[in-house]
Amino acid sequence: MMKYVNLLTIALGVLNLPLGTSAECSTSDPDPETGGTVLYLTSPDQLDALQDCTSITGHIVIESDYTGDFILNSVTEFLGNISGTGEGLASIELSELVELGSINVTSIGGDVSLPNLESAVDVVLKREVDAGGEVDLGSLGEVNNIRVTGSWTSINVDALKNVNQDAQFCGRPECDIMTEYDTGAVSIIVNLPELERTNRLEVAGMVESVSVPKLEIAGFQEPEVQSVQGLRINIQEGGPTLDFDAPKLHTLAGSLEVYGGVSGLSLGALGKADVGITLNARAPLDVYSTIQTSRHFYFWGELHSVYLPDLVDPGSIDLSYEPRLDCNETLVKLWKLIPSYSSDEHRCTDADLPDEEEEEDDDDDEDTVPRDEQTVDDQDTSNDQQSNTEDSTNNDDTSSAADSTNSDDSEHTGGNGAYSNLPSVGGVALMMVAIVSICFY
Repeated sequence: MMKYVNLLTIALGVLNLPLGTSAECSTSDPDPETGGTVLYLTSPDQLDALQDCTSITGHIVIESDYTGDFILNSVTEFLGNISGTGEGLASIELSELVELGSINVTSIGGDVSLPNLESAVDVVLKREVDAGGEVDLGSLGEVNNIRVTGSWTSINVDALKNVNQDAQFCGRPECDIMTEYDTGAVSIIVNLPELERTNRLEVAGMVESVSVPKLEIAGFQEPEVQSVQGLRINIQEGGPTLDFDAPKLHTLAGSLEVYGGVSGLSLGALGKADVGITLNARAPLDVYSTIQTSRHFYFWGELHSVYLPDLVDPGSIDLSYEPRLDCNETLVKLWKLIPSYSSDEHRCTDADLPDEEEEEDDDDDEDTVPRDEQTVDDQDTSNDQQSNTEDSTNNDDTSSAADSTNSDDSEHTGGNGAYSNLPSVGGVALMMVAIVSICFY
């Protein structure tokens, strides 16, 4: 590999920039496929020629037999890519780097320190070894794609505000779920205090907590590509469960997927959303959202409670959750969209609602009846008494039987709504007799 060092020296010589001088540097000869300049690293010694460079143009590929740290602390601008899969790679340190094309490195054994990096195209950092290592991207504000996977003890992305494509944070190297919970693994903490906008956010694997207090948009790509937009939460089951809360998320497109050990989902700013929703938790899940519309809403897996007060049109729906829940207005509304022959043991109807949640009418307009308000039977009794009194005053010759019949068949108001019943044939006849008696009288 010495030829690459010689090529680097030649490149610097062409620029009349002696080694050891702060300068703009190039890595090597043009790559035959990309046209870019490439330096293939097999040893940390090859980086010595770049230690005084402030700007580097070209690409660096870390070979599989590389062993040791990758350190370039004088570079502020790297116009190219850093990539590699070297299992012997320890730490990556570019303490002064501000601008970077892309970095895509797997099998990192130590820390990744890019504390001053402000912008990049792609950042892909993968840890495949045992738990450990810290990632410091504390100044990164915007990126096209960011993917940080593996058992990192710390991930600092405190300034990240905008992700143009995908943001993935996984407590497993492949964002997958293990068959059994690994008690020796480290669950990552995903703290995104400034994130406002991303086309897709995924958190998966061993995840202790997620914080997205300012996230407003998840899914904005035009034209819409449903498979790569929205939110995906896929948490390892068997250990601590995750509560996910996005209090300012008002725009959600593509899909919302919740799997595994998730115990809470709160989306309190959503309205109309062109999104397909699949909830398949393996922990008792509490769901709250102000969502109004969706393409589909699938409730699978475990469910503890669901409250969707503003839901108007969920699109296609499937209710296959466990166990049966106490009925509320949301569940009644959802079950009305399911054929009566389907999953009747979990079905909720108006009759299942508590007394204080009686339905106003048959058009799904539901009002809560105060405990101190008269019931339908109380008002019926009151109306009966009023009717008897009026009949007695206006028609002394009307029999008590007629009064009783008219009172039973009269219009009455129940709860906060009104409804009426038609009088019986006998009641009509008695009323006619009463009218004729009055006329002759």
